[in-house]
Amino acid sequence: MMRYDILAITLILLAVTAVAADIITKKRSREKIAVFFALAAIIVFSSAGLLKYENIVGQDGYFHIMRILGMAENINRGIPFAKVNYVFNQGYGYFDPVFYPRLFLWIPAVMVAVGMNISNAYRIFLLLINVATVLVSYKCFDRMSQNKIWALAVSAMYTLNYYRMNDLYLRASIGELLFIAFFPMVLYGIYAIFRKGEDRWFALMLGATFILQSHMIGTLLTAMTGIVMIAAYGVYNLVKNKSIKAEIITLVKAGIGTVAVNLWFLLPLAYYIRQDFVMFTVVPEYFAKYQQPFFDMFFKRSDLDGTEILSHMGPLMGCVFVLIIAAVVIAAIKAKKIPEGTVILLSSVLVLFTASVYMPWTKLAANPAVYFVIDSLQFSFRTISVFLALLAMAAILFLGKFTHRRSSVVAAVLTVLFCLSAFDYYGLSVGDRTIIKGYDGEYEINTFCPSEYLLNAVNKDEVNNPDKLRTLTDELVITSHEYIKAGSEVVVENRSAEDNYIEIPLFYYDGYSAYSVENDMYLPVQPGLYGVIRVVIPPEVSGKIVVQFATKWFFRIANGMSMAAALFIAGYLCIKKRKKRY
Repeated sequence: MMRYDILAITLILLAVTAVAADIITKKRSREKIAVFFALAAIIVFSSAGLLKYENIVGQDGYFHIMRILGMAENINRGIPFAKVNYVFNQGYGYFDPVFYPRLFLWIPAVMVAVGMNISNAYRIFLLLINVATVLVSYKCFDRMSQNKIWALAVSAMYTLNYYRMNDLYLRASIGELLFIAFFPMVLYGIYAIFRKGEDRWFALMLGATFILQSHMIGTLLTAMTGIVMIAAYGVYNLVKNKSIKAEIITLVKAGIGTVAVNLWFLLPLAYYIRQDFVMFTVVPEYFAKYQQPFFDMFFKRSDLDGTEILSHMGPLMGCVFVLIIAAVVIAAIKAKKIPEGTVILLSSVLVLFTASVYMPWTKLAANPAVYFVIDSLQFSFRTISVFLALLAMAAILFLGKFTHRRSSVVAAVLTVLFCLSAFDYYGLSVGDRTIIKGYDGEYEINTFCPSEYLLNAVNKDEVNNPDKLRTLTDELVITSHEYIKAGSEVVVENRSAEDNYIEIPLFYYDGYSAYSVENDMYLPVQPGLYGVIRVVIPPEVSGKIVVQFATKWFFRIANGMSMAAALFIAGYLCIKKRKKRY
């Protein structure tokens, strides 16, 4: 059943897209109208599955929905920036705001906090991700080639391939979707710095920041890809006897700006990652499980059983991939030189090789550096997202040089074919209730989140009772207990002549403090049995005890430094733009 409220929101967003198209083209013409309708078509075809009545959850969707609900709950509690999500684990809490970037989750969280249904907020958020992917990729590819028609075709290829659609509907991989949306900004920034000689440090910094605030694995892939691209372009310029001093300065500015603006997130992450948490360790055999032959990645059209689809990019992608390679080879033979973008195309093939069955990950895992990559990426198919971006970049650098009317027709036909490919994807997956599970009704508090980033001492079977408080002996009597903003408030009657303790139904994370109101003193807080908070109660302490999570002082300094850096960069850009006017 179609949801007309979501359809109305779609039309509103299309109007927003029209404004964006006006900004992009910067002129009123038939070309602007064509660009608008093409961008709108790509957005509509990528988002059609969101118009179903049932909410599409996918594999990881429930986890992200719980994150959104936790943020909305913390907003309503008056602790919007709390580092503990108290919706998870039946109120025991989870540290996902520290270990999982959540900048863009504020969008649906605020919607939920002001009263919107979580299902609608989640779908609108996915719709906005699609809009961002289309507009960002189009803008970056257009600037690389100055050819809007081919930029549209490549944007359609980048947005509507099976792999990204899997992320959207099957895997519900919100982090990777956001990474894919902003990755072209990084590629464009590096390209503009080295190939156009432009001072595009802000574009590079902004793209890197958006990815860092979206997906940690995407950040790793971005760093690896960026290092290789910078090294390749640097060597190329040196071979041409061209100085790269200006480029290095630009890259340093982008790097310093990225770290400074994101210090508020990076410092807590670095501080807590070293602690004794359960981590998801990947063995090489598991990593290699999803590797597939090249032919299956591109040309196999299966019934999508939920596992093998993870590495698929759709038959149309295979045809386009082969055509691009053939076109580059033919052009190189005719021109007797290597066309621009060939190195990027070859790099994309090498990246795709890492996701194929031909990459001997299991044998290479004996090397600690390779094992680190395996353990960090978790799945071999993740490198396909980098392949798609590099393939799109190679395509626009090569095909964008063709401005003949016939080439425009080919670009338009490819755009239509990719839209139809997305429609074909819905026929395979979204209509299959065994693949895409819908959900009607309200979401309940999750019993337990994945085991990452919980203390090793946590025993889920023993702590599954949020109303139970433990004491060392019966001489310490708990007269009342209630949850407050970021912790618990307990009133005790202490009859013990020795140190006693209370175990609070909250998972222990470094940062909790316990304060005795009547005695005006802080009490020791330590990990208790099964990984919950233990507050040590001396013999003289009775009455109200407030247990709360507090941000460390050096985290607050990092917050101030990031805000100062952001204001400085904004002021610098405003002054620079004003000088250009006069």
